[in-house]
Amino acid sequence: MGIWHTGKPRSGPGARAMRPRGLALMVTLAVVLLLTTFLSRFFFASGLEMRSISNFRNTMQARSMARSVLKVLQVGLQQDEADFFAGYREVEKMLSVLSQPLLDGLLLEVKVEPLDHRYNLNELYNLRPGEDVDRGRWNLFYNVLVRLEVPPTEEELQLDPEAQGKALTDEQISTLYAALFDWIDQNDEDYNLFPGVYGAEAGSYLSEQPEFEVKNGMLDQLSEIRLVRDLTTNGVPWEDLSKQFAALPKATDGNFYFQEKINVNTATREEIIAFLENRRMDPAQIEGSIHRPNQEGINLIVDKAEELADEFTATNDEGGRERFTQASLKSVLQKSGVNQNLGANFLFSIINKYYLVRIVTEVNGIQARLEAKLHVPRNANTRMGTQAEVLWMRVY
Repeated sequence: MGIWHTGKPRSGPGARAMRPRGLALMVTLAVVLLLTTFLSRFFFASGLEMRSISNFRNTMQARSMARSVLKVLQVGLQQDEADFFAGYREVEKMLSVLSQPLLDGLLLEVKVEPLDHRYNLNELYNLRPGEDVDRGRWNLFYNVLVRLEVPPTEEELQLDPEAQGKALTDEQISTLYAALFDWIDQNDEDYNLFPGVYGAEAGSYLSEQPEFEVKNGMLDQLSEIRLVRDLTTNGVPWEDLSKQFAALPKATDGNFYFQEKINVNTATREEIIAFLENRRMDPAQIEGSIHRPNQEGINLIVDKAEELADEFTATNDEGGRERFTQASLKSVLQKSGVNQNLGANFLFSIINKYYLVRIVTEVNGIQARLEAKLHVPRNANTRMGTQAEVLWMRVY
């Protein structure tokens, strides 16, 4: 006879004994799941924290390495400049091929660039519009800017894949000069030397976001001019502009409009030629000025730019360049028929005093970059520096 039942749970001691064991298993599984989730999050957070600590350590170490390289350069730049650059160029060649081991990291890049021959924008400080020095500074500014190239835009390349770059227009150059002049001068009056071209005082920047004020003073660093009206909208890449200008202390050794000088011991042939060609000026622009004889002398020197550049950069019997003293520099100029008393003393030098330094280091994949501007007072006879002062530095 079969056993008939209703399907309801059985009652009795056996059934009561099964319920606690099933509940305990479920609770245990839930606790294990919670612990697993907690521990996985804990280890994940710990891993992130360890990586963050490691990255911070690597960043600090890379920056410390960059500062150490800067200190080495400061010591090196106090020596004979020609000796320093001879060694520096060898390091530069190695770094252009492969990064170099340094301490516990890598040295990726070192750049040391003299600034003395670049157009010093701080020479615009405290000038009066239209005076001889202002006209000379404008002429030099024009000669520098007109040689820069505005690359074709993407739209122009789409229309003509072979489109070439073009020079800035006279109006663009005049407008930019006026804006820079107003940024650096001490008053709030718009510069208006050029017909139909006006400067850029405070009112020209009212709509800028965030708001900022016109400097009305000498620049501390060149990058400040990126705020100046028309500078970043004229199409010339900042990399090209920044290679032409400097923000150095205003010269106090005379009232002639050309204060920058080229170091014949360190400049390349191309740099010497470009430097001289930028200083050609129509003497008619300063008719009646006491500076006209000097400018006429400078124009004669510019006519000999290639000949002089060849003399200054020729190799000697040892395969290196001649290291010029004041006396040997004078001898070369005399041999070339240059009148020492008309303009030459405003063009050439045998030393540099200001440098731009860029350093890139790396530790475990983390890079640090250092930029600095150095001032190295030098003895014109020995070419040795007395110190290497950091005027400005940024590490990031």
